[in-house]
Amino acid sequence: MPVLYHQSLVGTSAAAHILLAEKDIACEYKRVDPLADPAQDDHFLTSQDMWELPLFVDDDGVKVSDAGALLEFIDERYPLKPFMPRYPKGRWQARIWLQMMNQDLASATTILAWSEWGRLHRDAGKIDILARDLAPGTGHERRRFWVEALKGFDKARLQAAKQKAVDKVQAIEDQLGRTRWLAGSTYSIADICVWPFAKELPRLLPSHASVAQASLMHEWIDRIATRDAVITAMSGADNSEWMPGAEPIRWG
Repeated sequence: MPVLYHQSLVGTSAAAHILLAEKDIACEYKRVDPLADPAQDDHFLTSQDMWELPLFVDDDGVKVSDAGALLEFIDERYPLKPFMPRYPKGRWQARIWLQMMNQDLASATTILAWSEWGRLHRDAGKIDILARDLAPGTGHERRRFWVEALKGFDKARLQAAKQKAVDKVQAIEDQLGRTRWLAGSTYSIADICVWPFAKELPRLLPSHASVAQASLMHEWIDRIATRDAVITAMSGADNSEWMPGAEPIRWG
């Protein structure tokens, strides 16, 4: 049976849960918190892997991380009920959204959500200890980013994230003005990868992502939220569990 190692039901971990639920794939789910869990005694999950979540391990033991690649891998590895668009134009559009999620939307939303919700629910007395003891194996750039996140992002980082998020609200709204779904006429992997981030933007950006400013995005968010697989996958989701992105070089 495949295994999904994941953080909480937000962001890319949520997208992986949704795709697995949409495809009716029986899967073992193992939740990991890199800031709280000790080293895992697990055949597949190494200390380095804990900073690359979500991580998917298929029936043959093949390990895949990197959110966009992970979603494509799952869709191709288990081809029944495909969610990559059928035709070249749709696949191209879907990959554009996967790339946008990886490069901009994930980083911006995660930085804002961690600052607004996630960090505030961590034990303040442990922040300095966590920053000091953050595993050296995470790498210099990643370690520096997580230390910054634990101590609180500065105004410049937050403003840059806000501007990226505002730009993505407009991009989503513009696309939905042209097509019913992000990659064309059918619900696809593009919607699955973007939705867990986009659904938070109205609360994170109330002056830029209101119903009046992004009515099509709001309708799209609600439409996806009512899907049976999404309801199942997102059961128990909690905004307080947002964490900084796993890849600061790409996400920072």
